[in-house]
Amino acid sequence: MAYGYGLFTGGLGAHYGAEKLGCTVVPMSGGQTEKQVQLIVDFKPDVIMVTPSYMLNIAEEFVRFFVFHLPAKRDAATHGP
Repeated sequence: MAYGYGLFTGGLGAHYGAEKLGCTVVPMSGGQTEKQVQLIVDFKPDVIMVTPSYMLNIAEEFVRFFVFHLPAKRDAATHGP
């Protein structure tokens, strides 16, 4: 999950809502895009929760490291708070 965990309460709401649904949540907030790409490759998540603009940054980071596709196990993505 790459929503802010500061004064923006949407990140916390999404975090605890996903846990309530039984999901494992990896809280990353924004930034550290290279690390986030590595976590996506390693964990192969079913869902990623990010803003649309940050998803573009993540996609660009995949291209930069010659990973031309998101992991094949992709069931859903949410884009927006």
